[in-house]
Amino acid sequence: ILAPPFAGVFSALGLLFADLEHHLVRAFYRRMSDTTPADLNAAAQPLVDEAHRLLAAEGFTDPGQRGAVVEASLQYFGQTSALPVRCRTFPADAAAMAALADDFADSHLREFGYRSDGEALQIVALKVIGHGVPDGPRVPERLVRAHEWVSGGGERQAFFGPGHGWRPASVLSRASLCEEPREGPLVVEEYDTTIVVPPSWRASRDGWNNVLVDRI
Repeated sequence: ILAPPFAGVFSALGLLFADLEHHLVRAFYRRMSDTTPADLNAAAQPLVDEAHRLLAAEGFTDPGQRGAVVEASLQYFGQTSALPVRCRTFPADAAAMAALADDFADSHLREFGYRSDGEALQIVALKVIGHGVPDGPRVPERLVRAHEWVSGGGERQAFFGPGHGWRPASVLSRASLCEEPREGPLVVEEYDTTIVVPPSWRASRDGWNNVLVDRI
């Protein structure tokens, strides 16, 4: 069992360290056969411009730090659900429009097991995904809590189920563990997490500050 640092708020950390993106969507109901590259470009360009504006306001002022991709939500005419298909190039040209149709058919085959190349296609929406390109990785190699509490030792009684009953368990912090495994019963206390190490299990801490718990 691996308990990562900040295990109680790990999903929130994932949100904070994720690359920055903005998703902008607008309705665009058109038959594919009636839509020219100029039509698609005119509808998507304001979304592309807005994505770049938002990213620049958030610190990605260098154009090389910003990127945007355009997706079209496509379906066979009369369907009630659409599939997102990324434009291979933007601004789109005739080749890009043809690629949209081919890529949709391939995606439909993967999702539903068939493709109907003779059916009319319908565009229902356009999406622009603007993303900021950071100078370096946003996730640090090692997560350590500032001023992390270090246990001074101590024990308390803890119940480990009918097989083991009440046992004296050492109470310690993550920082008190090292790569040399320590046998349970243990209770590892943190601000956002409590890690219970039952009898016949052991716990250690690796170089990335993860707590590893395994059966003896």
